Amino acid sequence: MLGRRTLRRAAELGQHTHQGFMEICYIARGQVRWWAAGEVSEVSGGHVYLTWPDEPHGGSDRAMHARQLLRL
Repeated sequence: MLGRRTLRRAAELGQHTHQGFMEICYIARGQVRWWAAGEVSEVSGGHVYLTWPDEPHGGSDRAMHARQLLRL
């Protein structure tokens, strides 16, 4: 699955998993705070963030903040 998403305002992003699939996100612009494996990561434009298959993860405050994202 491949997608592109631009958020102009925050959206809810609670705990979830992707069964049998990795999630790879390239942050084109903006900044996000996600958590996975007990760690919170702050990711800014030009960086990649990934989670392993079946790994619980989500927004650091249950939100996905405004930014441009390319999800692979």
